[in-house]
Amino acid sequence: GGTRFYDRREVKDVLAYLKMMVNPRDRISLERVANIPKRGLGEATLSQFFEFSESVNAAFHEVLEREDLLERVAVGRSTKPLHDLSRTWRMLRKLPLGSPEACVRGAIDLTGIEEFYRTTEEAAEGQERVANVREMITGAEQYHISNPEGGLPGFLEQVALVTDANPNEKVDKDADQVTLMTLHAAKGLEFAYVFITGCE
Repeated sequence: GGTRFYDRREVKDVLAYLKMMVNPRDRISLERVANIPKRGLGEATLSQFFEFSESVNAAFHEVLEREDLLERVAVGRSTKPLHDLSRTWRMLRKLPLGSPEACVRGAIDLTGIEEFYRTTEEAAEGQERVANVREMITGAEQYHISNPEGGLPGFLEQVALVTDANPNEKVDKDADQVTLMTLHAAKGLEFAYVFITGCE
């Protein structure tokens, strides 16, 4: 009954960086992580950035990679944030797509996402988010062992398959079944019976 691993916010953030590495034209992923960790990129700045890339007939990743284009859009208060995003993107582009674990580890280290969650969340929640982010490295390693030829694209395909197979979306409310959840999640009135096991 809890939030599934790949539906957690911090995991989705790392996945967005990975998706951009495989498909640099993934605007949705860029919009998600443009300001994670905080760079000071507001919606208005991002909107201007996308409008500029369309006006010069260039993909937005090309604007981030080309100094001559970046200088034309990174002006005023947006200068530092856009240069920071550009620097991060250029480093991510150098990661080997054939090694999913290297890409996951690189995305975590190069973006500073762990420190972001550690400092912006309450201590316990921050630690949990960091642990989930680190768990993605393990998942990528296990995938690479069983699928040595799959690389990062294959890993993301597997994640997409796991994410799409959401058993909660097709639950038959009248079926004779048990839902496993925390005591906290079971406090509502929708359950006729609640069994609490392993109490000491």
